[in-house]
Amino acid sequence: MKHFLLILLFSVVMPSCPEGFSGPYELPVFVTNLNNDSLCFSNNDIEVLNDLIAINELNYSSAFEAGVQTWNGGRLYRLIGTYNPNSVNGINQELTLLPENIGNLEELTVLSLEWHNLTILPNSFTQLTNLINLAISNNSLLALPENFGDLINLSFLDLGYNEIAYIPPSVGNLQNLLYLWLFNNQLSSLPESMCDIPLSWSENDVFSYPFFAIGGNQLCQENNIPSCIENSSNFEISLNQFYYSFTQDDPQICDSNTLGDVNEDGIINVLDIVQSVNLILNNEYSQMADMNQDGIINVLDIVILVNFILE
Repeated sequence: MKHFLLILLFSVVMPSCPEGFSGPYELPVFVTNLNNDSLCFSNNDIEVLNDLIAINELNYSSAFEAGVQTWNGGRLYRLIGTYNPNSVNGINQELTLLPENIGNLEELTVLSLEWHNLTILPNSFTQLTNLINLAISNNSLLALPENFGDLINLSFLDLGYNEIAYIPPSVGNLQNLLYLWLFNNQLSSLPESMCDIPLSWSENDVFSYPFFAIGGNQLCQENNIPSCIENSSNFEISLNQFYYSFTQDDPQICDSNTLGDVNEDGIINVLDIVQSVNLILNNEYSQMADMNQDGIINVLDIVILVNFILE
């Protein structure tokens, strides 16, 4: 009888979690839990974090240890996962991959993954349609997914200090974007649709941060640059790399040779792809074929070159 009463009392005090949720969990001190007294959390969200830990071989024993997290109503709401070897306010090992199921974080509004070594974003990334603030600076991203413009609620986007050589036309759908930072990448052309974004292309906010900045790229041919960007006073502006504490002049990188013109005939086309493939097969190097300027020529350079030609 005594055991029966204890079981009955436990079932009253600890309500069961709704379908798709589990708990209660013991949370680290740097996890913020809002509107969730039952301590029930989304199984899908926990699975994404566990997959992030597994594919990057992170030394965490719990999904709740991966970055500084805010949960709201049992769903992951904010994730600050900046690389920080001291693990004070981020992830203490560099990420190289994001899990394919990251799109299941349907309620995520803030995502910061700075100073890692990410090269691609999974196809499902553009399902994060509630994202408002996205910062993935100081990585090794090569391009954005074609349907990146599906992230229609973005208001802040920081892609500075990557190796991005391709921006898809869908970015024109980002009608809520207030800040767009693309400085210090490998961009040599941009889609005309970027001018559809209602940005303050030449203005700074009250803290003197630019709403738009794209210095330190390779935007050298006028016919590859939309007028809203070419005429921006922030066309050759970036922020200092380590703390973003001040703006700095960062001219476009232009010389007599054009990156991608591998055979140096003044035109970038399929012949340059063929020449790049031959360089790889013969284990030879050409700076014009090194699209991401990492000191080697491989399939990643071919992908960037193909995307550039298609654009």
